Amino acid sequence: MNLDIDIYYLIFLGFAVHMAWLLGKREGISRTMDFLERTGKIDFED
Repeated sequence: MNLDIDIYYLIFLGFAVHMAWLLGKREGISRTMDFLERTGKIDFED
């Protein structure tokens, strides 16, 4: 019984870490691109 709870906890923890990493990656890249465009370091208007 206790082993089942541990396995479910590890699966949930792995899922939560994976989703947080994906969301952080998407938001981080988006904000970085916006910042670089605002400061004039990159330009997408080619």
